[in-house]
Order: sequence, then C-alpha cells, then structure tokens
Amino acid sequence: MSVLQILMKYMSRLTQDVDCLKTQMKHHHNERHKELRSHLTTNANGVHWKAFLDTTDTAVLTVEHVPTCTRRQT
Repeated sequence: MSVLQILMKYMSRLTQDVDCLKTQMKHHHNERHKELRSHLTTNANGVHWKAFLDTTDTAVLTVEHVPTCTRRQT
C-alpha cells in the first residue's frame, strides 16, 4: 500500500468521525435546547433568563459524557 493510499484511508476515517460528531452535537444541542426552555423564566421587563444553574453543563465536559463514534473497521 502506498503512502498516498494510507493517507487517503486515514482521511476517510477522520471525515467519518467528524460527520458522526457533528450529528451527535446537533442532537445534543436540540435536546439541551428543549431541556433549557423548561427552566427559563421572565423578569419584569419580559426578558427571558435561566432560572438556575444547570449542573449538566459541567457534566458534559467530563470524560464519562464525551460523545464517541463507532468507527468502521477496515
């Protein structure tokens, strides 16, 4: 296998991983948006604001919550 073929194979895998992560991020964003809407309140001027700190914001940054993609075995 030539170096170019190897690089193309790795590039293909990276592209698949990026597509998978983009899909997961979009799904996560949509779910979080639905969840956060229920925690919004309105002040006297009609401005929406978040009623309390949502602890899941920090949980997303932990290793246990890192999204993973299933790689195709080649």
